[in-house]
Amino acid sequence: MTAEASREDDLALVRAGVEATNNGDIDGLLALLDPGIEFHIAPGLGNAGTYHGHDGFRQGLGGWLEAWEDFTIGVEVEMRLGYMFELRAGRVVRLHVLPDRDAALAAARAGERAS
Repeated sequence: MTAEASREDDLALVRAGVEATNNGDIDGLLALLDPGIEFHIAPGLGNAGTYHGHDGFRQGLGGWLEAWEDFTIGVEVEMRLGYMFELRAGRVVRLHVLPDRDAALAAARAGERAS
């Protein structure tokens, strides 16, 4: 497999995860995640912390879903976040939710140095 084909596969995996999330298909999303996923929500964001495995992912994500489900004041809210994904063998092994794109890029660079 070429590097370009691998990159396209990785992008397709991330897009499938976003689509599953947007459709409320948590089981479909979990199928894309490694059973030992590290899910990190940065300090200052709702439900901040580091969660491990599918059960931990559900716990971390659940806090977000509950917060937005109950947040119905009739005002449109826009929130931009940064995401850092690490993929291995066709699965997401690390997913970090960060306050912005720059923080996500910094996290990705730090991960590259640690590898």
